[in-house]
Amino acid sequence: MKKYQQIIVGMTILSSLTVTAQASLFDRGNGMIYDDTLNITWLQDANLAASNQFGITTTNSQGYGIRIDSDKKGRMTWNTANDWIAAMNTSDNGSGYKGYSDWRLWSVPSAANICYGFNCSDSELGHLSYQDLGGNGGESLLGSNDVDLSLFHNIQDGEYWSNTSYTSWSAAAWSFWTNDGRQTKNDKTSNQFYAWTVRAGDVTGITPTAVAPVPVPAALWLFGSSLLGLASYQRRRTS
Repeated sequence: MKKYQQIIVGMTILSSLTVTAQASLFDRGNGMIYDDTLNITWLQDANLAASNQFGITTTNSQGYGIRIDSDKKGRMTWNTANDWIAAMNTSDNGSGYKGYSDWRLWSVPSAANICYGFNCSDSELGHLSYQDLGGNGGESLLGSNDVDLSLFHNIQDGEYWSNTSYTSWSAAAWSFWTNDGRQTKNDKTSNQFYAWTVRAGDVTGITPTAVAPVPVPAALWLFGSSLLGLASYQRRRTS
């Protein structure tokens, strides 16, 4: 029985260290989530446009506003998304939404070899989906069992605009599909997608206060050391 107890204790230690090593998202309160790996702050509401249009004209038909029909609420063209964010940044008498005036759509690297298709974690939303929230290529992000998924509200099972235009086709912009994990490009004016905003840096302006990440090799070393200590203790008890 004591041997089993040692194994359970050791597994618990390893599990706690592994979780700590992967931690990167911090709930800052007031509807904002900080990613200390990319040093950006996500808006907790992944479809704010459905409830707050910041004065941008809405419509429930194909066109130029923010859709308000129940099945596609919050979707808009790329140009409308940027107009909406501009209004967001000048809201509250110019101070900006939640006191910040530098909100933007998530971005994709400007390099020519941007990842296309599934399992792309080079963009900010791709990184969030695959690295932080446990997404899998070909599957909906909403089906992930990652506990950090609960940090966010109103993630839509569909397409999200980035702020990055496609290099060889300026009429298109990069987008990410949370319903199956694809990163691709789409026409800015003929498609209506969702908008999820981020801003650079930490909203508190301080270093995260969570426990410092432990590198996996160090975690394994500590795990091994703990088991050796338990074994030594057992030998002393039986000698």
